[in-house]
Amino acid sequence: MHPTGKRRVLALTFIGSVATSLIELGLYFYTHDILGFSELQNLGLALGWGLIYLLGALISHPIAHRFGERNLAIVATLGQAVINAIIGLSPTPAVLVPGFLGMGLLTGMMWPVIESYISSGLTPRRALNTIGYFNLTWSSAVAVALVLTGQIMTRLEPNALLFVAAGLNLAVAAIMLSLRARPLHMDHDHPERPSPEQLQRWKHLLVSSRWTMLASYALLFLLSPLLPEILSDLGLSTEVATNTAALIHGMRFLTFAAMIFFPAWHDRVWPLLLALVIQPVSLILILFGTTIAVVIAGEIMFGIAAGLSYFAALYYVQVIQNASVEAGGEHEGLIGAGFAIGPLLGLGATVLGGSLLAVAVTAGPFLALTAWKATSALRRSAQHRHHHQ
Repeated sequence: MHPTGKRRVLALTFIGSVATSLIELGLYFYTHDILGFSELQNLGLALGWGLIYLLGALISHPIAHRFGERNLAIVATLGQAVINAIIGLSPTPAVLVPGFLGMGLLTGMMWPVIESYISSGLTPRRALNTIGYFNLTWSSAVAVALVLTGQIMTRLEPNALLFVAAGLNLAVAAIMLSLRARPLHMDHDHPERPSPEQLQRWKHLLVSSRWTMLASYALLFLLSPLLPEILSDLGLSTEVATNTAALIHGMRFLTFAAMIFFPAWHDRVWPLLLALVIQPVSLILILFGTTIAVVIAGEIMFGIAAGLSYFAALYYVQVIQNASVEAGGEHEGLIGAGFAIGPLLGLGATVLGGSLLAVAVTAGPFLALTAWKATSALRRSAQHRHHHQ
């Protein structure tokens, strides 16, 4: 795709990510403040979102194959706009809950298509930069959406959150109309396609990055409902606490930027090993930190681990599978699984009494499993490199 085409995809990525995040992250404030949902009800809502998002991501490839990538993306985006408007006009639990789940399905179908367009037709070297800019675009949009949520709900009518999201969805659909009907893919015999031996090694790195990314998303969606309480217990006001909670997203953004400018991480084991080591440490610091400085250090480390694993997972799958929607579907499917596992771990901790120690006890076995799987794949990658030298 021509560079201007990539710029259009980046533009709709930013707008679409703000729209998604207003609902995916912002709606929990709405259900809590306006509809009086308890933390347990919000966890249940989050679990439903994760499972249905996973389903949407997994069915995106066969649907796109049948009806075309652009058609699927436009229908999924317009569907979200319609549902946002319906909930905005009748914001009752009976309308909001099924509507929210419907948007989870459509969002899960939309993002794999956008990821296919962003990396289609690129050599591995150019894909590294373009996927990097894609990561910077969507991750900055998440931060913008969190700020917007607070502003809309305090300065405007809370229902405006849904109408703003609907308007942004319509803008995304309009930009999508200008894209090719189907993304272009690089020829499999292109001289810059990686060699079979390199692809095999990258498959091991992909497996490792995916297990680490799954853990990071599960922990992120386990921590999100807990952070306000953790930070207020340390004496922070709501305004300072929300900014402090956003540090994770800020560090993830900076990690993405560093990975574009210092591509030495590419084809290496050490970045994923670093992510694996600092992820459990960061969780302990956030849960049990007795000072603001310790919790902030945990957030910074968590953001770095999340950035390393996400960028590596998306890059390796897009290059290995030549920018197919299936590649994006698998990637987003794992994110959906993380969306679901996080609240599940939270519900498990509630059964054990709901203390921060109960959270650590619930998350521990899951983290141990993902770390074991990720480390095994890294070992295979290192053996493969050594064998072929």
